[in-house]
Amino acid sequence: MNDYRQFAKNLKGSSLEAEEDLILGVTEAICARMAADGVTRGELARRLGCSRQNVTHILRGRHVSTRTIARVAHALGCVPRFDLITEVDKKHPESLDVFGLPSPTGGVGWASTT
Repeated sequence: MNDYRQFAKNLKGSSLEAEEDLILGVTEAICARMAADGVTRGELARRLGCSRQNVTHILRGRHVSTRTIARVAHALGCVPRFDLITEVDKKHPESLDVFGLPSPTGGVGWASTT
């Protein structure tokens, strides 16, 4: 457990932490949309024309490109969106919108096209 604590401490504030946060945010948004719409991994795989195993890799954040994210969003009837927020924005949540992002724009998330 000490190795993990050291790893987490070293990660704090690094670009790797930012990468992991983004991957987690994207995969959580995909999973949330799938759950809201009742879409299974198998159904998403069918819509994407790939294997269920590939969908599992996407949901684990393995080698996911922006093109793949766009394809997944389209398969879910959504469009991805992305914004950059500063550390100041994160520390002052009152300046953020209902999605936790700087007003008036959104951030990583999904907007339904239907």
